[in-house]
Amino acid sequence: DLQDMVEAYQHGKSFSLEITMYRKDGSWFWARVKGQPILDANGQVMHYFSFIEDITTVKIQEEQIQRLSLVAEANSKGVFILTSEMMFAWVNNAYEEITGFKANDLIGTNQAPLLSPTTPDPEVQFRMLEHFIREENFTEEFIHNRKDGSTFWARLNLQFVRNSAGQTIQRFGVLDDITNEKEAENALR
Repeated sequence: DLQDMVEAYQHGKSFSLEITMYRKDGSWFWARVKGQPILDANGQVMHYFSFIEDITTVKIQEEQIQRLSLVAEANSKGVFILTSEMMFAWVNNAYEEITGFKANDLIGTNQAPLLSPTTPDPEVQFRMLEHFIREENFTEEFIHNRKDGSTFWARLNLQFVRNSAGQTIQRFGVLDDITNEKEAENALR
């Protein structure tokens, strides 16, 4: 806040804040303003060393992340993020509702059982493992366990998120309960 900067300046203290500023041409930008007092031998402020950094790109990225977070949180499908070490980093409310696993059960663990021992097609497990090893995006359908021990048909779409060097930094998944769809398919057979 600008008032904090003025107070710091009046009291000879350092400050750092993020504000919008205007250029000579009238266009605005986000700025990080930092100031540091330069003191004399008696501790009195002689000068202020300050700098202004244009952080518009960072602020735009923060806004985009916030928007995406809102979309992921409001999604009716289960959404989750895994770290590069395959640990849960985040799950949305729908994931908790679908699986019965709460975020605090999962965050920091890789122990949430995805595949049920009753998955009809063992090839699914092999395909998923191959995709993980090759770091390939995939969609698979399988039987998923709930925390209470019951199971449901799930469709998982898993994507690998890479940095600018092409290294996987995270994985995010979208999990959908397709039990009704599978039951309808079976009824038509």
